[in-house]
Amino acid sequence: MRLWRKIAMRFAAVGVTVAMVTSITATAAQASSDAWSQCPVGAACLFQGTWPDQPGPRKYVWWSGVYNMQGIYGAHLLVNNQTDNWVVDICWEPNGRDCRETIPAGFSASRDFTPMDSVRLHSWGSK
Repeated sequence: MRLWRKIAMRFAAVGVTVAMVTSITATAAQASSDAWSQCPVGAACLFQGTWPDQPGPRKYVWWSGVYNMQGIYGAHLLVNNQTDNWVVDICWEPNGRDCRETIPAGFSASRDFTPMDSVRLHSWGSK
């Protein structure tokens, strides 16, 4: 009888472990969409922190045009949740000048925004 009890206890332990792993996996999948779910469709958003699955508070939401970034220093996550071939240019000078990087729709980028002075949102092919 003791052998059956040991076998039953081991199966129960395996069941609890599987349940815990499933729960952790579901939580991780839920968290990984946090930055995207916090950024409205058609917008680009800037978050404190650098991880899409653990974004800090959303700092800015941009729709289209040029936005100067005064007072933004350190690491941030830029999420481009725009559609229809809209892009975000990251620029090193104010007013959308000296743009050195383009983030396509549906992508994100973690960057140190200290040297950057503006972002420009536009449809691909128009500037």
